[in-house]
Amino acid sequence: MSMAIGAWLLWGTVAHAWSRADLEHMDEALTRAHTASVEDGGLPTVEAALQRFGDAFVLAEAQADPVAVAAVWHEVGSWFRHQGFSQQALHAFERSLVGLEQGVTQRDEALQRDIAVAVLDLGAKGFVQAKAVAPDLYWVSVDAMAPWLDHRDGRGRLTVALQVAIGNLYLEQQQLEQAGQLYDAALAGAEALGDDALRAGVRVDLAWLALRSDRPAEAIARVREMEKLGLLVGDSHVALRGAWLARGVAAGQAGRPRRASRLLGEAVELYRRADDRRGLGTALVHRGRAQRQLGRPEAAMASLSAAVDLRITGGDVAWSAHLERAQLLAEQGRRTEALADYDAYVRFLATSSEGFGTDQGRFSILESHDANLDAMVELAVDVALATGDAGLARRVAAVARRRSFRALSSAPRGAVRVGELPVEYVVPDIGMDTPVQMALATELGPGWDAHGVTADLGEVTDEGAFALPADPEGHTLLEIYLLQRRTLVSVVQPDGTVHVATSEVGRAQVAEWVSALRARVGVSDPASTVLSGSAWPRGRGLDVDEEAVDEEVLGRPARRLYDALVAPVEAWLPGADESLVIVPHGVLWHAPFAALRTTEHTWFGDRVFSLGVSAASVGQTTASPRPARDRALVVGNPGAGEVWACDREIRFGGLEGAQAEARAIAKRDWSHSDLLLGDEVDALRLDAWHGSYGVLHFATHGGVCPEDSLGSFVLLGDPAPAVWSVQPGPSKQDWMLVRTDDDRLPIRVGASLGLEQPVAPTTLTARHVLDRWRLQADLVALSACDTGLGPASSEGTIGLMRAFAARGARSVLVSLWKVDDVATARWMEAFYDGYLEHGHKAVAARDAMKAVRAEWPEPRFWAPFMLVGAPD
Repeated sequence: MSMAIGAWLLWGTVAHAWSRADLEHMDEALTRAHTASVEDGGLPTVEAALQRFGDAFVLAEAQADPVAVAAVWHEVGSWFRHQGFSQQALHAFERSLVGLEQGVTQRDEALQRDIAVAVLDLGAKGFVQAKAVAPDLYWVSVDAMAPWLDHRDGRGRLTVALQVAIGNLYLEQQQLEQAGQLYDAALAGAEALGDDALRAGVRVDLAWLALRSDRPAEAIARVREMEKLGLLVGDSHVALRGAWLARGVAAGQAGRPRRASRLLGEAVELYRRADDRRGLGTALVHRGRAQRQLGRPEAAMASLSAAVDLRITGGDVAWSAHLERAQLLAEQGRRTEALADYDAYVRFLATSSEGFGTDQGRFSILESHDANLDAMVELAVDVALATGDAGLARRVAAVARRRSFRALSSAPRGAVRVGELPVEYVVPDIGMDTPVQMALATELGPGWDAHGVTADLGEVTDEGAFALPADPEGHTLLEIYLLQRRTLVSVVQPDGTVHVATSEVGRAQVAEWVSALRARVGVSDPASTVLSGSAWPRGRGLDVDEEAVDEEVLGRPARRLYDALVAPVEAWLPGADESLVIVPHGVLWHAPFAALRTTEHTWFGDRVFSLGVSAASVGQTTASPRPARDRALVVGNPGAGEVWACDREIRFGGLEGAQAEARAIAKRDWSHSDLLLGDEVDALRLDAWHGSYGVLHFATHGGVCPEDSLGSFVLLGDPAPAVWSVQPGPSKQDWMLVRTDDDRLPIRVGASLGLEQPVAPTTLTARHVLDRWRLQADLVALSACDTGLGPASSEGTIGLMRAFAARGARSVLVSLWKVDDVATARWMEAFYDGYLEHGHKAVAARDAMKAVRAEWPEPRFWAPFMLVGAPD
């Protein structure tokens, strides 16, 4: 972050003469932008506001003042944040910081590369299991532009303000390491400026970071440091409130509820006197929690109800107020009232998380609420058992599933531009899969284009009372939800009838059996599925003992899992030839369901089934028009050698079986197919043309990145740089990018590149698919190792499977372990025989398993693949 810290030093000697009239015009333009009405001149809110921000940009550009341009971008980010568009706010703040560092004087500079690589290259964002703590963060705000532009320290203040803003947005989505680095940089800048208000405010945010990280002693130390430095007086009154609140929360986390209650009571009065409603709501919630811990339920109820009555719908206040009151009501035995508050809690939580535009952001936020969601489902099960309302337990469990997948898959990403790439997309050194910042996933382009903002982002999508979308027609659902003490199993039949049962087996026991089953099958546990060293196990090969697996030994965990997860409801399941969609939960996404042993001592894989990330996603997929399935793109054995993946060099060998598999599949009875082998498989043509195929098949290497699940990948080719040429297109505005060794699939780039050697990556990662792809595919088959693995959540694994499904694949075929090259080729050929004959993917998968089992009886050969999405 050193470049960003030094931005104001770099430009400190540049003087820009702003007249009083110009400053007044700037302030007027920004005021009009911030107050743009919901319907302004026929334009939606976003477009109306950004159009008025354009007036401010014109004034800033006329002065050729990089600080002014950056300051306007800061105001754009602030507007987005106040509207609940957190992702777009983050993009604007990051853009402002980069532009300030580079001295950019035009709003239309293409800064994506610099955002992703140069300034905020903090590494890939992991998923942090952080405390679900509602903070009152410090934000730098200025009511007029003059302080930014006239004061000698305005440039430095703007830099600190941007670092604080970006850090706060990272903190809100549990990206704690990145938030900490930004806060540290901001603190260094505030110290250099000698600005007490900034010095105090940044320390408040660092205290909240410590609380999210469950380090209350550090939070208390931060506040004491502020007192020792004399920072909690005078102009730092905003920081004073946040510091007092953080101290009270820290006391509660440290197990001192009496002190916490006293401190939080004082914080409540500070917020009341300041007429800060949002801060007051946060303080009331935390005081209610402390009063609960003290055994004062009446006082706690008064505090929490006062927070709810403030009716603050954005941010953390709404969900935290309803959550705390739900927990208090449950303790008092008022279970029906508690469920009503839980319903409000989960709906407001979903709205809050949907403000972020990436899977990582949403997943991280919702992951921190695991224990709360489990408590909600446990309560619903108790109520259902007491009242006989079996459907209630099923509805609550379905709502508790994290809804990041639904929001991610429904977010508009623009029209599919088949055969086309934007010019900046193929410029060398951008890095097609750099550690993409949250901003890039929104694709909010240069200038003030509102593309990517969802119209209903701030709305609560459920109707309340744990309402659910319609279930898929024509399929039976088997939904499984793992709790700490038991497992909830539901069957939803095609006519809508719901049957619910519980199994007295908890999450930890199920996880132990899944691990044992994988060990008995002879494959590694997902937790140890990493890229170790620089060598890859032999081809698409199984790194296992070649001795046959004893069926009786295998059958113990396989039968135990069946007895816990399926047997309680097997009377309501359809026949083996009828479609069943299983909705797993947590670790069950790593379980080979096909290898379970039924009560009749048969394989569960003998029935027709697929997996779904949720009832809603299956219903949405099956209700939508099915893409054509007669055009196929087949990728086979794309190269070998040293490749950079998962932040290391890895050596891959050739795959004879994968190459034979690709050739055989491409020769099937398609109306059209394109076969790309070896180094013919380049990322640029895949990016440009993937949207024109109904089936995409990858027979290649795959890998899981242990520290960065969205970096998980399938291997692509590595064409020689000289294979590309730029040629005139059909019109003066068009230029074509064509491979000299293979002129199939030329790419329209829209303008002359001024270069001849574009650079493309040698891997296709989950992150890249999420950021760039727009599929119109009936099927994506990832015939490679470990393509279904990654961190397991309620809505599938975070990795390749989730990325392709979210980007429009009706069904995705993925693997659960390192697959055998020869057996996999046989499996896929058998699968496509059925798929092209009758089109039912789940039936084709069942028949492929049987065909391979006839030659290789061990499940590690015939049961590695699972079909996710629509079964037909």
